[in-house]
Amino acid sequence: MKRSISMATAALLLVASVAHAATIRVPHDQPTIQAGINAASEGDTVLVACGTYYEHDIEMKSSVYLTSETGLADCVTVDAQQAGMVFSGNGVDDLASIVGFTITGGLGSDAGGMFCVTSSLTLMNRTFESNEGGHCGGVHCTGCSPTFTNCTFAGNQGEGSGGVRLSVGSPTLTGCTFAGNTGGRGGGIRCDSSSPTLTDCTFVGNVALYGGGMRCDNGSQPTLSDCTFTGNQAESGGGISCYGSSPPTLTDCVFYGNQASDDGGGMHRDDLSYPTLTGCTFAENQASRGGGISCHEQSPVMLASCTFVGNLADEGGGLWYDYSPYSTLTDCIVSFSPVGEAIYCRYVASTPELSCCDIYGNDGGDWVGCIAEQHGIDGNFSADPLFCDVSSGDFMLASGSPCLPDNNDCHVLIGAHAEGCAGSPAGKS
Repeated sequence: MKRSISMATAALLLVASVAHAATIRVPHDQPTIQAGINAASEGDTVLVACGTYYEHDIEMKSSVYLTSETGLADCVTVDAQQAGMVFSGNGVDDLASIVGFTITGGLGSDAGGMFCVTSSLTLMNRTFESNEGGHCGGVHCTGCSPTFTNCTFAGNQGEGSGGVRLSVGSPTLTGCTFAGNTGGRGGGIRCDSSSPTLTDCTFVGNVALYGGGMRCDNGSQPTLSDCTFTGNQAESGGGISCYGSSPPTLTDCVFYGNQASDDGGGMHRDDLSYPTLTGCTFAENQASRGGGISCHEQSPVMLASCTFVGNLADEGGGLWYDYSPYSTLTDCIVSFSPVGEAIYCRYVASTPELSCCDIYGNDGGDWVGCIAEQHGIDGNFSADPLFCDVSSGDFMLASGSPCLPDNNDCHVLIGAHAEGCAGSPAGKS
């Protein structure tokens, strides 16, 4: 009986709480966004009418739902006019949300768009555009685990990172886009001692010294799935750069047309970084060393069911290994590098272990150099993988491909893509 009374009382309290939640309209009830937040209590909604608001250093508070009237980013623009940072959140709880805003014109010594400390708020349908900051142009989160959904970071600039800097914490990013951001470490994102989870995110045209799309260091452990890196540029790691015990896990990600002036057109790993990649595609990336991937300083990489097509470099069109023992390639394709051999090893001790791999059509040689002795053993071979249409970026396999399970001795799918068109069998060697 006591339990029934307790549950009934709890239900009444919940109803009372909901009943007393208020909606504060800006500018109808309060003249500014900050005034609306200040007037809100726990559980209240601050509803902002579409338009442009010239405000800066807006402080978010816990348990408040801040939204534009449509919930879309193009409804409300908050322009700080470089008078300060746009938003901040200190100790904001996971019941707080900011939905449907474009944040621009922010300027700050730490971040231009938003600075969060020990906060776990939700950011949805937001655009951070043309903000400038010291540590980060767009958003800097430290000690935080916020949730970003359908957010866009475009044209932000930072002396540190361009779009987002994540320092300590486990943020979640879903369906986010990073485009045209510029930074020193991480054009799109820098992970600094953090372990974010990224799903279905796109990095395009970002520029940095290290990690055009993304930079991971200081023990960060990011997890990426279904993410795309296209046209990003850096000195090392055109798509991603990993340094210092930063073991990312990537699944079904695509690296296309990224560039590095030195190492790793698609990805660069250095100093005890141990990434694992499954089902990833590297196509038409370029660098001086390692068009697809470069591995330095005891940074082995575990590759499974990955496809490398048309990557180019002076050394290692597909992959380049410095002192990186214990690396493996399982069920992978490395093909059609117009410049450079498929795999290059600076030292014999760096030789990766290959099994059930198809190495074919690389201008500088296929089974040559450090991997020469692995040709013809452990299911390794050389044959045209018969992609459906390389010229249009279709790396699905023709029905006669030797990389399909019924057509190779390993009886497994080799590469990241399954059957997608008809075609005649290819001869193996």
